[in-house]
Order: sequence, then C-alpha cells, then structure tokens
Amino acid sequence: MTTDADARVAGAYSWAAGLVGLARRLIADGVDVDLEPIRPAVRDLCEEIKGLPKAEASHWLNQLIDLQHEMAALGRALADRNRTPSEDSEAHDERR
Repeated sequence: MTTDADARVAGAYSWAAGLVGLARRLIADGVDVDLEPIRPAVRDLCEEIKGLPKAEASHWLNQLIDLQHEMAALGRALADRNRTPSEDSEAHDERR
C-alpha cells in the first residue's frame, strides 16, 4: 500500500471509529446525539478502501468488522436508553 493511500484509509477509519466511540460515550452519559455524521464517515471510509487494490483492501476487513460491531453496540445502547419502563418489563418477561 502506498504511504498516501495508507494514510487516507487510516485517517478515514480513525475518523469513523472516533465518531462511533464518541456517540457511544455520550449516549452512556445520557446525552442526545446526532448520529448523522457517522453515515458519511463510514461511506468515505468504504470509498477509500474500494479504491485500493484487492489484496490491500482485504487488510482492512478486520477493522471494518470491528467497526460494524461498534456500530451495532451503539444501536443497542441507543435502543436501551430509549426503551420505556413498560418495554423493559416486557423484554424481561420475554427472556424468562
């Protein structure tokens, strides 16, 4: 991977992962969060990776999977925070 391409992909990944991490921390603190900036950050990351040769792009697969897991955790945290008390008891009853 060229130094320039590596820096672009690493920068795009850092930006996207940083936004997801920040959103998770803010949600955990009970702060309302605008998730809109995450979508273009992930899109930009994917575009940077798509521009790489196949062998070099495959290097980023594990990082993309990690980011996907972080975004899923973000979604769960947001859903948990927005769940009403009656939904909490229903979810608890369903798990029994």
